[in-house]
Amino acid sequence: EVAQVYIDSLTVKMTELVSDYKEQGKDLQNPAVQQQLNVDFSEHAQKSGEDALLAIGTSMKQFETSVKAHSENPTVNKSIQEIQMKQQQDLMGIGSAANN
Repeated sequence: EVAQVYIDSLTVKMTELVSDYKEQGKDLQNPAVQQQLNVDFSEHAQKSGEDALLAIGTSMKQFETSVKAHSENPTVNKSIQEIQMKQQQDLMGIGSAANN
């Protein structure tokens, strides 16, 4: 599913950034560091998502159009919610790993 590819690419990007921050010795519990991490992620997330979509032959515009067109479909909504829940769990795992 295209949404899975897109969201997975965002999770991978956040994992990479957290790893980079840890390697640099940054305190991920520090609110200022967390804010900078979020800024860095927002700067890189769009390109990461677009690149992942292009790798499977889909443009960001096609993806956004498809999501919008199917926004009322309960099956699609359920699938996207499940993907987002998995992403949240993955990101929470990254946060737990960051504490070590």
